Amino acid sequence: MLISTKIRERKDHLVITIYKEEREKYGFSIEDIIVIKYKENEIIRPIRKDFHISLPKKIFKKYKKGDQIKLEIIQKIRRKSGLKRPKINLNKKFIDLRAFVPLSTIHGKPIYIISKNSDFSYIWYPVGGGAKQITLKNKVNKIKIAELLGFFFGDGTTCDSIRSFRLTNCESSTLIYCLSILDKINIKQEDFKVQIIYSTNKELNEKTKKKCINFWSKELAIELNKFISVSKAHAKKESSHFGSARIILNRAILIEILKWGLLDIIVEKIKSREIVDNGVLIGFLRGSLAAEGCVYQNKNTTTDRISISFNSEKGEGKVYKKLLDKLQIEYNHMHKGELAVSKYHNLKKLYNLDIFKFHDQRKKKFCKGLEKHRDFKI
Repeated sequence: MLISTKIRERKDHLVITIYKEEREKYGFSIEDIIVIKYKENEIIRPIRKDFHISLPKKIFKKYKKGDQIKLEIIQKIRRKSGLKRPKINLNKKFIDLRAFVPLSTIHGKPIYIISKNSDFSYIWYPVGGGAKQITLKNKVNKIKIAELLGFFFGDGTTCDSIRSFRLTNCESSTLIYCLSILDKINIKQEDFKVQIIYSTNKELNEKTKKKCINFWSKELAIELNKFISVSKAHAKKESSHFGSARIILNRAILIEILKWGLLDIIVEKIKSREIVDNGVLIGFLRGSLAAEGCVYQNKNTTTDRISISFNSEKGEGKVYKKLLDKLQIEYNHMHKGELAVSKYHNLKKLYNLDIFKFHDQRKKKFCKGLEKHRDFKI
């Protein structure tokens, strides 16, 4: 659909009107949301009263008041249809992400789903001129997304006030694995910015900062200009050689989907009496142990237990207990804020589940130590 109209100015944005001839030709309504294609940009806007549409000045900067413009509209939907959701189904290999998108943001703005094609959808909500949409793959492997959510639950920033997506860890293999899952849902490495947190009781010099940035840039395949800071965290001793990396995506809509949609729903299902698909449980436990797991060995370097740390004030312990219960893995308390899994038959279950799948260092220690056990058989 190609419409021809004139530019008007309004403070911090531009405005156009869809004229009567094109409204009748294409069946436009003030209940519609449209997707405008302009060069490499796709812009989602609601049709407002009097068939007005706002346009961002930074994208249409070559235009001024009174200029004629032709715009390509590649999609339009009724607002009601954008609020429809598929049913949640965790029993298939691939889950439909659209089923987990909340109907509204935590601030009460409706969240719309607009089909881009058979494989991808735009997720968008109106705020001001309109928040920038995110384009996600409709269906993703349920184990992969559960792994990401388990890690996000343990090592992500999930406080109620957070409006950006953040994951932090000192193990590069873990962050690389998380980035690979995000890529599968169409969130790319180049979209992220990175902070480095370096624990030390000394002054943080430029040489150390440069060393850390170069390391993480190479490991994560993220360009140097995406690194925004290297911050000192006070500690009694030096942290790992290159500190911890925090990958950040400043997109509130991703938090709405991953935190308030997917994570909260999956956590509630784990805590409930409901039977949850084993693949989801295993994936979530893998992610949790990549975030909060620890491997203990005896004096012979044989693995004798693993632990999961949790924040008791946030109720994380209840989630981990239910998770282990549903997987029929026995556990006991080591002390406040930590659960332990010991005994060979429990550890062998975890071994068979490849439980440290995306934490290379812990996997190596856990597997080598367990393989030394007198009862070990492949």
